[in-house]
Amino acid sequence: MRSVEPVLLEILVHESMQIGERGQNTDVSRFIFHDDRFESRFPVSSYRLEDSGFRRTFSRNKDYLIDNLLIETVSVNWPDEYKRRGTYYNTTPLGKVLAMKYWYKEFLGKKPLIIKTNEHIVPPEIWSKLSEDEKGRQQKDVPDGRHILDDGRLGIEIKPNDLLVSFFQFLPRLKKFSDDIKKQFSGLGPKDALQFTFSEIDINYTSLNNRAAVEVKFRSKYETHVQIIRYFGLNDLDNIQEMYDYISDSLTYMFLTNLDTMQKDLVVKNPVIAKILEDPELKSFRRKYQMDARQVIRESLDFLSSD
Repeated sequence: MRSVEPVLLEILVHESMQIGERGQNTDVSRFIFHDDRFESRFPVSSYRLEDSGFRRTFSRNKDYLIDNLLIETVSVNWPDEYKRRGTYYNTTPLGKVLAMKYWYKEFLGKKPLIIKTNEHIVPPEIWSKLSEDEKGRQQKDVPDGRHILDDGRLGIEIKPNDLLVSFFQFLPRLKKFSDDIKKQFSGLGPKDALQFTFSEIDINYTSLNNRAAVEVKFRSKYETHVQIIRYFGLNDLDNIQEMYDYISDSLTYMFLTNLDTMQKDLVVKNPVIAKILEDPELKSFRRKYQMDARQVIRESLDFLSSD
């Protein structure tokens, strides 16, 4: 697979942000997106990717990203008078998984994730002439979580908690707990359980028959690991939707499993964790996912023993 994860993460971060968080020149009030996912958020335009410094990388890999179902275009009802009509994109469930795996590996606990905006704090022609001491003084005047980048533009630091909280909106079964998950916790909480799920799922492509392999890793009570790999053809729309649902359900199941383990280890039980784990719909979903996974494992073992 090509090294497109940085672009995927950039798109995911932008589509995760609330309207108005990307700099002063953000204007989407006149745009109408047909998808209700973008009621208070919106996808990423080709112009925005250029502002973020990914113009060449995105241009070279755009067809690859679309053909391999990592991003998709978003329909826009443009106002008649609007002339600068960029194309809007958002990540698919495939793209979201790869973006978050990249973030987990490259950024979490290692370095801050900072995105560029199109707002200049200091004009570039002035910023380039400032001494390092002068640049340092300018940086001190910027609010926490904001940075002046090399060209004088505003950079926004994406906190791990904010990125994780926003990711819950992409998991339909967990979206209803968004307000609870946003609450501050003195100890471990749902965000911590979510971040560990991204090391337990992987995506690979096979050129043969144009398929994607979704690999899910399970931990058993005997401290052994079991992997289930499902293949999905990328030429069949029904198969693609089934794959998207499987990815979402797998992330949700692993999150709930991590959450359950976390709750058992806590001295003081977290009421939000308890609320999520005791939700009847999620309990039913978890049982069914577990039964289906066990059935797949049994069938695989029977197949091996018959050989």
